[in-house]
Amino acid sequence: MSRLQERTSAAPLSSATIRRHVLLGAAITALGGLLFGYDTGVISGALLFTGKDFPGRHHPLSQSQAGCETRLRGTRSLLSLSVATRAPG
Repeated sequence: MSRLQERTSAAPLSSATIRRHVLLGAAITALGGLLFGYDTGVISGALLFTGKDFPGRHHPLSQSQAGCETRLRGTRSLLSLSVATRAPG
């Protein structure tokens, strides 16, 4: 018997097991959304001080520049996460 046949011929999961897996997945997803929202807030707060770090920049970022910077930092964090999860070792 092949591995595929062994897996498909297993007994079906109980309702309690399925419920536990769904609740665990929902909890992990909710925690991820909470952390991502918190991270976005921290990035937005840090943007207030970034004007001081770049020489020659004496004015704060415009709203569109701040939004773009926040979006790019969040996108970079998601990309680096996807690379880190696929890294060997």
